[in-house]
Amino acid sequence: QNLIYLFQRWTSWADLIIRPDKCHSFGASKRYGSYQQVLPKLYVNGTEVPPVPLGGHMIYLGHIISFNTDNTIIKKDLIAIMKSLVAKANKLNISPLFKLHAMNLLMRAQLSFTFREYPIGTTWVTQNLDNVLIENARHWLHLPPCATMHHLSLPERSGGYNVSLPSQLYEQAQLTTRYALKNS
Repeated sequence: QNLIYLFQRWTSWADLIIRPDKCHSFGASKRYGSYQQVLPKLYVNGTEVPPVPLGGHMIYLGHIISFNTDNTIIKKDLIAIMKSLVAKANKLNISPLFKLHAMNLLMRAQLSFTFREYPIGTTWVTQNLDNVLIENARHWLHLPPCATMHHLSLPERSGGYNVSLPSQLYEQAQLTTRYALKNS
C-alpha cells in the first residue's frame, strides 16, 4: 500500500490518472511453510483495487497469470481451439488432402503464440491435440481405426501428407523461444 501511495503522489505530480477499474491485485503469502494465494486489500484514491479471486487468473500483456502453475486454463483453451479448427476444416467442401493442408495452415496461425509463451509439455500436446488431428485425418482419408498415422507428417515425396502435428509445432515454438532467449 505504501508503494501505491508513493505512485499516487508521482502520478498527481505528472498529471496522470490511475484507473483502479482497469487494475487487479494479485497476492500470495507464505503460510504453514508453503505459499497460498490471498486476497489483498489495496486502495487507489480511496477505491479498492479488485483482487483476483482465489483460484482465478488475470491477463497481463496477453499472458495468463494464475497462482496455479499447471496451465489448466491454457490447456482447456488449446483443446477448444483445436476442436474449432477441426470443425472449420470439416465445413470446407474440399478434398481430404486440402483439408489436411488447411489444418496445417490453421494450426500454425492459431497455436504458435500459445506454444511459444507457455510451457505445456510435449507429452500433453501429443496425448490431447495430436489425437484430435489424427482421429479426424483418419475420418477424412477413410482409414480404419487400426491404421497408423506415422506417415502423416512425412513429406509428400516420401509417401506422407506433409502435415505438421501439434507436438511438432510445439517443439519448434519452444526451440524458437529458447534460441531467442539465448541470443537476447
